[in-house]
Amino acid sequence: MEQLEVRTMNTIEYKKAAIKKLDDEYDEPFIFFAFSNIAFSTGTFLLGLMNFYSYNPLFLTIFGFWFPGWGQALGGIMSYKIKYYMDGNIYFFFAINWFCNFCYDLFPQWGWMKPLNHIEYGLHNLMGTMFLIVFFIQNLFCKSHLSQAISICNLFGFIFITIGDFADSKNMKKVSSIFNFIIAPIAYYNGIAMIVNQRRNRITLPLFDGKVIGQKLN
Repeated sequence: MEQLEVRTMNTIEYKKAAIKKLDDEYDEPFIFFAFSNIAFSTGTFLLGLMNFYSYNPLFLTIFGFWFPGWGQALGGIMSYKIKYYMDGNIYFFFAINWFCNFCYDLFPQWGWMKPLNHIEYGLHNLMGTMFLIVFFIQNLFCKSHLSQAISICNLFGFIFITIGDFADSKNMKKVSSIFNFIIAPIAYYNGIAMIVNQRRNRITLPLFDGKVIGQKLN
């Protein structure tokens, strides 16, 4: 009977620990969010590479479709699972964005659709820019300076790629790619730091969110 009570209490505590608290970002299931960050940074870097050099090889398109797209979808599913719906919306937005961007290049090569013109690309990125304004406002009030830097660069990157598409300007697209190249290493570091800190149960790699190196997570 005592063992049953202990197991029940442990189960309750486990469920409580799985729910994200707004005042403690370390209650998240880090491995899924870390993976989503790494997938996001990979997709961002690939898009920057393609826009900067105006070169879209098939193998990069296929890899970009699967890894960043499904990585972000996984982050969205986990966010909804722990009832943090705003993060879920953001992850699913990026998942759909990656799928669309790479499908625009992949499907015409397979003869499934006609290539988009620069106005159609501009409209797609304009809708993304409008959504990212909400993302930007949300991250202004978060604790992590890394998330703030990513949201700022992301918004400016989308603004410049939207202008570049409407104006059909390769130079503006290259400017947007520079923001992508800035975002990628920050997001990679953010994802790796989450994994390292979670495995060591202490702040080993700082996330610049007010917690000091050596501080225990729980």
